[in-house]
Amino acid sequence: MRIKLHIVVPDYKTPSLKIPDSRKEITSDLLNINWDSLENVSNKETLAKATNNNWGINNIYYTKYIKGRTYYIEPVIEPVDSENNQEYKDFIMLLKLLKEGNANASFIIMPLNPYFYTNLKELTPTINSLQNELNIYHYKCLNLWVDDSTKYDKGLLVDVMHLSDFAWYKVDKFIVDNYHLNK
Repeated sequence: MRIKLHIVVPDYKTPSLKIPDSRKEITSDLLNINWDSLENVSNKETLAKATNNNWGINNIYYTKYIKGRTYYIEPVIEPVDSENNQEYKDFIMLLKLLKEGNANASFIIMPLNPYFYTNLKELTPTINSLQNELNIYHYKCLNLWVDDSTKYDKGLLVDVMHLSDFAWYKVDKFIVDNYHLNK
């Protein structure tokens, strides 16, 4: 079972967000989550469904789509130096806009399965640059990126790029901790 968090993000032009008085403030008395237990159980459940391969990929998905094949990420998304990368420039512009609007934003860098994608190390410098930019602007980030299969937690994804419940608990904990929902 996953906890579903509902987070309201006001329009950046709105000076304040008024929460109805009937809404209770979330405190540790109301929200006591044993993250370790949730993560352990969900990790075991994810891995129990990935027994026909050593990559941590769900059996059904692996059998239907992967069958032992690996994938080299197409040149379309190869790393590009930041001066010639429009998406990178747009990301920096977004960070500046968020900072100017005093937005309380957080970011998540998603993983890809390093057993399936064979050239993730080539993308790591770009991922590191994104992380550095987030640090410069003082935005918190949950970085789940792993380019080395020996360091990859096979329970993170259910296939080659979609988070498992185990990883979603990590995301939930990150949100709860960053927004002090569990005081």
